Amino acid sequence: MQYFFIFLASVFPFLVQFLTATVARVAVSIGFGTIAFAGVGLIFDALVDKLNSSASVLPVYMGSFISLLGIDTAINITISAGFFLMVLKGTNRAGDMRKTAWRKPGDKSPVDWGA
Repeated sequence: MQYFFIFLASVFPFLVQFLTATVARVAVSIGFGTIAFAGVGLIFDALVDKLNSSASVLPVYMGSFISLLGIDTAINITISAGFFLMVLKGTNRAGDMRKTAWRKPGDKSPVDWGA
């Protein structure tokens, strides 16, 4: 029985790494990135709907003042730029989706810009 626990203790670190990598690959293969991208799109749509519903209770002169200041255009540009930035960070020069990589703060290793 003690050999079983020794075997389990020696296999457990490998098993954890294997399961983590497998779950990550399965999530990417079933389109987790696409789902997350679509989810962010839904969040932006909800944000725009909330802004529209909030703007409908404003008096007419406030709505025209906001329009004259260009606040609605600024919000639209900000949301579009955020969405574009997420798309840009998710693709490489060839247009393929990138592998997700995270560097620890203070990591001095050279950066592979071709990823």
